[in-house]
Amino acid sequence: MWKYLPRAVANGSDLEARTQRMAAAIMGATAFQEGLGAVHSLAHPLSTIAGMHHGTSNAVLLPPVMRFNATVAADRLKDLAVAMNAEPSVEAAIQRVHELNRICGIGTLRDYKVTEETIPRIS
Repeated sequence: MWKYLPRAVANGSDLEARTQRMAAAIMGATAFQEGLGAVHSLAHPLSTIAGMHHGTSNAVLLPPVMRFNATVAADRLKDLAVAMNAEPSVEAAIQRVHELNRICGIGTLRDYKVTEETIPRIS
């Protein structure tokens, strides 16, 4: 996703980028067969309660959930940072995902009108 998603967003006619992005999405879907985790589980109610697109919800939630999980998944997050051409650190991984969201025009929960009052309903 790191390499091809920005290209696919910038140019929907870029078939290589779209093909590689789809391959990455399929790998991701295969990877979560053991359990959806917090990001995906919280994305469902955001779609229903806040009217957010499911993929956008996942993207918005990923950095804060990465930070929440950092103490138990530090090694995995460091590996992710390296895969995204960054130094092997938790913070670098989170920042790369923030950067990818920014490149793709993905904001924060506030940008999608999700307020603090909405959080208990989502939880």
